[in-house]
Amino acid sequence: AEAQMLAAAEQRRARAAELATESDTLLRAGDGDKALRIAQEALRLQDDDQLARKVQGLATARIREQAAARERAERAEQLLQRAREQLQRGKHAGAREQAQAAATLMPSDERIQSLLTAIDEAEWRAREDERLEGEARQRAKAAAPVVARARAAEGARG
Repeated sequence: AEAQMLAAAEQRRARAAELATESDTLLRAGDGDKALRIAQEALRLQDDDQLARKVQGLATARIREQAAARERAERAEQLLQRAREQLQRGKHAGAREQAQAAATLMPSDERIQSLLTAIDEAEWRAREDERLEGEARQRAKAAAPVVARARAAEGARG
């Protein structure tokens, strides 16, 4: 009877070791969810399997990191959308603020960098339009007395 118990315990240990190795392979391949499930199965068979414990901890951490990365990406996407909306309404400062907030979450996202460039260009165009309008107003103001004298002269002749 004792020999059977020892044989059964050895089988559990061997199966746990197989599962732990499989979970380690899965984790290295990037499948954290499945690695975690297999490591937990190994620990149910042999609760002191060191490799299974290691994989369980690493897989749990990786799953948390992936969830956090997804949340950052979703938040960045929302900020990017708001920035585009602000830009369409001509609210350059608000658009820049939203885009920069997105860039802190996803610094290597090319779409954010492109949007920041578009905001710069839109701001430049708006300033240039304001400058040209200001110059046109100044010319009109400077020309007003000349136009008034010409009209007065025309009226005196007529």
